[in-house]
This record gives sequence, C-alpha cells and structure tokens, in this order.
Amino acid sequence: MANKSKKIVRGPSKFDLMIALFHWDGGQVEFVLGDRSKQSMYITSVERVDGPNDMAEKWNFTGTAGDASFDDPKFRGHYSTKTRTGILIRVEDKME
Repeated sequence: MANKSKKIVRGPSKFDLMIALFHWDGGQVEFVLGDRSKQSMYITSVERVDGPNDMAEKWNFTGTAGDASFDDPKFRGHYSTKTRTGILIRVEDKME
C-alpha cells in the first residue's frame, strides 16, 4: 500500500463535513491543499478523535474522489474543524 499525503490549508465546517457524510446521495466537500489545488471528495466515514477538550473538533475521515465508484481514488485524513486544517492521504490499495 502506497501513501501520498498533502496538507489541508482550508476545508469544510463541522456542519458541512457532517452533511456530506449523511447526505442521501453522497454530498461532497472540498479541501484546499497546501499547493492551492482543490480536492473534492465524498465522505464515507468520520470518527471523532478521543482526548482532552481541545480534541473535540478533531476528526479522522475516509472518502473517495470522483463519483465514488470502486476505481476512484480513496483517501483518509486527519482534520480539525476548529482550524479547518489537516492532512489528506491518498491510499492506493494493492491487491495481492
């Protein structure tokens, strides 16, 4: 499995992140990356990071770019809805 990470410099609010997760037809969010490129993606899971009170707005998430088909790029990430920054990691699954 190969990983490639990019810094998220601006992303969705907590509300928009959760709406994308619960939207009936797969709502998308957009992340602005460190190189100022944009990555739109479908959010497939969100998990709150456990810890002290300042962790209450930090999340682990997974998602898919494109139209969420089997062949589309898969991502995971760590994201703060307080600062709207984080890390986006492209995950390439390798079948063995």
